[in-house]
Amino acid sequence: MAQATALLAFHETRATLNQLNVNLGGAKGRQTLRDLKKFNRGENPFPPKPKTPTTIRLPRSYRFNPVEFLGKGWFIDDEDQATADLEEFDIARIKLDTSWLNDNETTLKGETKIECLQAADKLCLGADHFRYFWEHQDKIPEEWKKINAVYFDGTRVRRSDGYRCVLCLYWNAGRWCRDYSWLKHDCDATTPSAVLDS
Repeated sequence: MAQATALLAFHETRATLNQLNVNLGGAKGRQTLRDLKKFNRGENPFPPKPKTPTTIRLPRSYRFNPVEFLGKGWFIDDEDQATADLEEFDIARIKLDTSWLNDNETTLKGETKIECLQAADKLCLGADHFRYFWEHQDKIPEEWKKINAVYFDGTRVRRSDGYRCVLCLYWNAGRWCRDYSWLKHDCDATTPSAVLDS
């Protein structure tokens, strides 16, 4: 036999009723009354907010300028074709990839990492996407703040002295920073590359 639901005692509801009266008499009293009527009819007075669109479309003219970002003598050395063609992308589909990791591996050459990504046919974000996030930092996924850096390995840039590198973003001292990593040097093997999840 089902037990009867115990009725609430007045002392259990007093604080809530007092706050309700305060809200009804406040500046948003009419809105509070409308919400209360919806609740009494079994409707949700607080419908979920529409999701913020996460698909970004870059115009064809939106190109990363190495000289503007890095200085005189810098140029784009090469770029994955799929990266160059990626004008539209969904931020929600970006994955932080470390698929090159082997057991107990802590460092590897930057060029080796690029080779691993290309061999695995990863669709890496590149310099144009780096520029977009730098100029629209409110669009950078919140979880990236917990990562030591995020690389945009789809584009390789080169300095006039011959050194190749890739661009990265990282969170430090409450703000976003940008940098580059030399591909001929060892890098932290656990630092991820931003790729588009297929």
